[in-house]
Amino acid sequence: MKYQDGVSFLQRRGYRKVGEAVDYEIDLLDFYVPRRILEADTGPATVRRAGREDEDRVLSWIRSEFSVYWEYEAKAVFGYEKPKVWIAEDDTGLIGFAVYSALEPHWFGRFGEVEAEGNRFYPPIQQP
Repeated sequence: MKYQDGVSFLQRRGYRKVGEAVDYEIDLLDFYVPRRILEADTGPATVRRAGREDEDRVLSWIRSEFSVYWEYEAKAVFGYEKPKVWIAEDDTGLIGFAVYSALEPHWFGRFGEVEAEGNRFYPPIQQP
């Protein structure tokens, strides 16, 4: 049954639609970090696409910080020619990750970040 057919079916039975979600498709294979971001002073953290040489370290970290289930899903993205995983690191090591198209094509996630004080990725927002 298509989505609109399902909505019509329920509305005929007295239900009311209160919201709607929209899926966006973005090709992250050719994602790049704009030069202005690369040149910005964003603190000690860096975000980059993981390479095959990162696989063991990243999967081990995900397993220890999150769970074996998250590791399983992340492991799937290392099978691609260009691994579909982005990692965030600072001087202490890995601090975050994001995967896409792991178990479902074009789906974003899992993603996680270890808890830390402050925002390591972007300069603080200046309050007026």
